[in-house]
Amino acid sequence: MQQPIATNDVILFSTLRENQYFDRKSARKDDKEIAKHISAFANSAGGKLVIGIEDNGEVTGFKRNGARDIEKFERAALTTCTPTPIVRKDRIPVVNSSGEEDFVLVLDIDASTNHSVARVSDGEVFLRQDDKSVRLSREQVFALEYDKGQRIFEDELVEDSSLDDVDHEVLDRYKGILGTEVSDEQVLRSRRFMRDGKLTVAGALLFALDPSAMMPQARVRVLRYDGVKMETGERLNITKE
Repeated sequence: MQQPIATNDVILFSTLRENQYFDRKSARKDDKEIAKHISAFANSAGGKLVIGIEDNGEVTGFKRNGARDIEKFERAALTTCTPTPIVRKDRIPVVNSSGEEDFVLVLDIDASTNHSVARVSDGEVFLRQDDKSVRLSREQVFALEYDKGQRIFEDELVEDSSLDDVDHEVLDRYKGILGTEVSDEQVLRSRRFMRDGKLTVAGALLFALDPSAMMPQARVRVLRYDGVKMETGERLNITKE
């Protein structure tokens, strides 16, 4: 079973197989590549990204020809990812493969619990899967945002909807309960049932003339319980569904 790495051990970093919680990269990698892995770790369970060690385990550090400045990697989370994940930076002194005193950089990336983290340059979102940082499709990004509580399904907009799709008789009854005489559009916007002139999912389900046409996948589930409260487990008391 894969486990997070607790210590910053260069020998371990050089020999360990890359996995869900660990990856190593050359200091020659550009911003887009580093941002990809920071995003992936942040969107998963966190992990360590070690800069200055080749994929084959050779410790090349930051003095090798073509290596980029270590400060650029230390600022990478801030400059290449949005929103900025929490990343702790640690320079580890080493003797590189050419016999020179050098450093490797450990980026210890925390999991982002309430936002998906994207790459600034193109908005792409990645997720760590085994030893790979995998780009997510638009649908997968939505699923990740729902999982993190960043996106609420009921607040999504129903495309091609407008005020013309509202059942104004139903909305008038709702306004009567609220005790308000403001315009239909204003009451819908104030309660997050409409945004940018379009109904939200919640607005369509509650107030559309034909909710099933807009949300054909929506269902009403009716349960009957034995008693006055819902029980679970061995005491589950649903009698009809």
